[in-house]
Amino acid sequence: MNNGIDYSKIQLDRKSPEPLHIQLKNALLKAMRSIPSSRKTILMSEREIALKLKVSRQTVHRTYQELLDQRLVRRRPDKSLVIADDSRNKITGSYRVIGILLPMNFSAFVDLNERSAIPYLKGIIGRASQQNISCMMLQVPGEEPTTEEIDAFLEEHIHRLYGIIHLGTFSAGKRSNAILPRIMARKEIPQVCISGISEYPHVGSVFADIAPAMLEACRIMLDSGISTLGIVRASLAPENPEFTYVSRFRVDTMREVALKNGIKITADVLADDAEAVKNMLSSPKRPDAVFCHNSSIAEQIIPVIKQMNLRIPEDIAIFGYDLKTINTDLARIDPHSEKIAAAAVDLICRHFDEGVTPENRIIKIPAGFINGSTLKK
Repeated sequence: MNNGIDYSKIQLDRKSPEPLHIQLKNALLKAMRSIPSSRKTILMSEREIALKLKVSRQTVHRTYQELLDQRLVRRRPDKSLVIADDSRNKITGSYRVIGILLPMNFSAFVDLNERSAIPYLKGIIGRASQQNISCMMLQVPGEEPTTEEIDAFLEEHIHRLYGIIHLGTFSAGKRSNAILPRIMARKEIPQVCISGISEYPHVGSVFADIAPAMLEACRIMLDSGISTLGIVRASLAPENPEFTYVSRFRVDTMREVALKNGIKITADVLADDAEAVKNMLSSPKRPDAVFCHNSSIAEQIIPVIKQMNLRIPEDIAIFGYDLKTINTDLARIDPHSEKIAAAAVDLICRHFDEGVTPENRIIKIPAGFINGSTLKK
């Protein structure tokens, strides 16, 4: 977020029925939302801002006096005005609210992503309630909202929000490209992506660090005499620069960790390509084990393995990436979704208090590995 106020972005509409001093006050309040209390920001003098914005000093004086009366700024001995330490809390209100931005309507989101969505929602709401923060589901307007509708939606909500947590991207195409840039470009409010990374440097991210869990999986495979590995990856949607899911890098991380530990990758197929999956499993050189992009894929492949009269894990081992699998025997990487979601709330609070820095922008939560009978021999 900003280190100070960018006065060049203040636009006053002289044709508006709203008085200029009110317009100026609202513009300053919007800018002040983006300035953490730890940063001491001095306002331009009445003369300087009057010259810059081409308004009378009386207009600026009225604006500054209202900010003083509301104790959002304070006057220093040298007569300059500095933003008060508690101004952001006063602007957002006593009762903090975090907006959870959904990529579709709530029911469809839960139905489509039940295994992954519920732990995230539990983690967000649970941690927020511990800190006396309320949560509000944010539903963007319409199927194909115009720029004006998106801006109106933002103006309606942002002024009362403590922060926004993004649970995912929208559909690839116009709708995604229209909404996310307009929202993520807003610097006056902390924003955090769960299990995704944004191209905007002021938007934070929290996701699982899967390398330690994959290292543990490799150790177990080596102890079990497994030296070759096949990969079954998910088909991924086109990249969205505003929100890139870290799941895109999951297979690459698995490959890197496996090769570093002497495990050879002998096959890499798409789960949607049933013929390629069967060919991998029936090949005389089939891998000793299979890593599936997620546990849903593993659940689909296990019956195929059994239909081929192969034993798990004696003939071929299998493990996945947890999406709250119904198969408790499945070995899998556990991303600790609730911990990720709880950390997102903590990061919103930290960014509100401290601002976003390269050091605090991204939080990685170490994933765990749940061993099961599908991997150990």
